[in-house]
Amino acid sequence: MVKRNWRRTARTTVRMEGTLPGQVAEADFGRLGMIADPETG
Repeated sequence: MVKRNWRRTARTTVRMEGTLPGQVAEADFGRLGMIADPETG
C-alpha cells in the first residue's frame, strides 16, 4: 500500500467570510478504502 500526502507541509489557514445558513456548500474528498458489510461480507 502506498501512502501519499499523509504529512502536512503547509500550515495555512483560510478563513471564509461569514455567510447565512444555506448560502455556501463545502465538499471534502478523500480516500478511506473499502469497508466490508458485516451481513454480505
